Amino acid sequence: MDSSVNSKAISNAQIVLVQWWDILGEDQTWSTAEEVMQMKPAPITTIGQLIHENDEYILVSSSWDEGGEHLGNVNCIPKGVIRGMQRMSIREPDQEFE
Repeated sequence: MDSSVNSKAISNAQIVLVQWWDILGEDQTWSTAEEVMQMKPAPITTIGQLIHENDEYILVSSSWDEGGEHLGNVNCIPKGVIRGMQRMSIREPDQEFE
């Protein structure tokens, strides 16, 4: 990850909804041509914090701690497979959670 990314920046990251194509593979030893022609990439939706973006890929984390130092369920998605990305707006909670 880019060393300029720090926990404060992550804790203030933008929430995004990303729709993208995932690779589908076939592990069988033999497949018919008809079976292979039925294969299609899988449409996937990811929602989370946009941690990093450059010309090649984005990093999206679906879970994080309050300080932004620990991230979970992180996806590195190549820009070439992204069907669409929508920046979401969420409002702050009315009260602190315990």
